[in-house]
Amino acid sequence: MDENSKYKAELEGSIALEERVGGQSRQAVSDSPSSGFQAVGDGADVAQATRGLSNTPATAPNDISRPQSRPMVDTSIDWLRARFNGEFKPNPSKDWLWRPLFDALHIDPMLFEEGRGFDGYARGYQYGVHIFVSAGGGRNKNKKKDETFILDLSGQGCREFEDYALRDHGPVDGIGDEFLKNQEAVKFDAWKRLIRSILLLGGICTRIDIPTDEFGGFIPFDELKQKIETHTYTSSLKAFKKDKSVPDPEEGDSTPAHFVESSHNGWTAMVGTNNSYKIVIYDKIAEVKANHPEITPNCTQWIRFEVRFFHQHAADCLERLLKAYEKGPEEVHRFIVGTLGSLITVKEKLIDKKHMNRVQTWAPWEEFVREGKEYKVLPPVKEKRTLKKNAVWMKDDGARALFRMCATYPKLMKEVVAYLILEGMARADNSDLFIINEHLLQEKEETYLELKDAQATVFKQLGVDPSEIDDRVLRLYGDT
Repeated sequence: MDENSKYKAELEGSIALEERVGGQSRQAVSDSPSSGFQAVGDGADVAQATRGLSNTPATAPNDISRPQSRPMVDTSIDWLRARFNGEFKPNPSKDWLWRPLFDALHIDPMLFEEGRGFDGYARGYQYGVHIFVSAGGGRNKNKKKDETFILDLSGQGCREFEDYALRDHGPVDGIGDEFLKNQEAVKFDAWKRLIRSILLLGGICTRIDIPTDEFGGFIPFDELKQKIETHTYTSSLKAFKKDKSVPDPEEGDSTPAHFVESSHNGWTAMVGTNNSYKIVIYDKIAEVKANHPEITPNCTQWIRFEVRFFHQHAADCLERLLKAYEKGPEEVHRFIVGTLGSLITVKEKLIDKKHMNRVQTWAPWEEFVREGKEYKVLPPVKEKRTLKKNAVWMKDDGARALFRMCATYPKLMKEVVAYLILEGMARADNSDLFIINEHLLQEKEETYLELKDAQATVFKQLGVDPSEIDDRVLRLYGDT
């Protein structure tokens, strides 16, 4: 057995163990030699812990078996797909262009199985069990006729990525709630690093799913189903589809629930389209029972509200999500819940559809999405900023003004320009770094890993001490 096959077998053994703990405990210890960490199983005992980026405190199993007085909410990332400009050929060297991406994925780029690619790509690279790269073939070149490739993490791929992050971190400290909190912190840092790496390398997100889970019975499911089916809600999303089946989380479509017991019939509602964004609402317990009949979730209700972003909407979502990650776990939770709440509002009663905005919001729904009220889904930016556009703007709108200032103070030209650069450095954020790196990648130059690296390089080349800029220049810019 080669190294990659052995590694996959160990990972599959770890996943199987995690699934078996189901209704028993989410604090199982993996017997996989490759992991060395305490595993948290997908779809397991949500009373003991929540998967993803939960801000929900641990609750005793006997407390989750009845309706709760406040929402028990869990948020996560459940699908991530990104396209990159450039040729993809696995390379073990440290200076390989895509090395930072694989470091962030906690994957050895040389441990893969090669096969056919997806979406028209000729070659496919399978890393582990559920993480894929598709590349080559010439059919998916960008507008400049350059090669591209796709990184695809399905729902299971996202959980596998978190397992890799925990494996590389090593043993997590603490027991009980402290252990779970520390484990979530490791996964949070891993996601932040991965998203940053994708954007810094010029990756363009083409799909991202960000689900919000409600369990514990705070939202009356039967009443919610009736409101969705009768369109007792307002939304900017037009299409609606109801399906009494269980969604296949790997394909994003609905498949018959062959293993669902009659008392747990599946139910799925879809609002929106794959052209922009879609909300999928479904019975997560029915899906678990259909796909993993050996698992008994330790809760009586588990509703998943999954927001799926596609194309430019996905790219905008990922950039905004990174800003939330940089503020901390609570902000990410608010962003995901707020995104759901800004796309659909469930109402108390049905009246003339033209006047549904006047109807009061359904009280359980209002409380459910309350934490993310300040977030709104924004339309995608139609015109993307690039370094070329910056240069054209400087030439067309700034060149004459700069000439006038330099002609007025010819002996202070360097300080006149230095002030502008220093002001720009102070205002810069990661969006500026992404634009810089995108151009550097096109020029096949070395990119910056951090904004501070770019600022340090510019400041070093500038050769002007900010504290020594002439007062006349400061007065010119209105700083004195």
